[in-house]
Amino acid sequence: MRHTVCLCVDAPDEAAAFARWLEENREHVTRIGANTGCGCCVLIYDLEVDERATPCPEELCTASAWSEGGEIEGGVSTVEAVVAELGAEPSGVGHEG
Repeated sequence: MRHTVCLCVDAPDEAAAFARWLEENREHVTRIGANTGCGCCVLIYDLEVDERATPCPEELCTASAWSEGGEIEGGVSTVEAVVAELGAEPSGVGHEG
């Protein structure tokens, strides 16, 4: 399943919720893109998870070319790198696409 997550930088609860979800589902993340948001007001991540992942919180998801079947823009990242960018401590090994 593909998701595009859009987080407002002035809403730390959104970043915390996404970081928690990533940590809980790290073994099910098959691809995650680097942030394609501007970084000053939004952070945007494209990701793909296998069927065993728990649903990504709907309030964090948005439609995008990626979620509708396109390609990841901006390069591929890791769960650890994204969690670190969100301000949480990464744990374990993530998956690169």
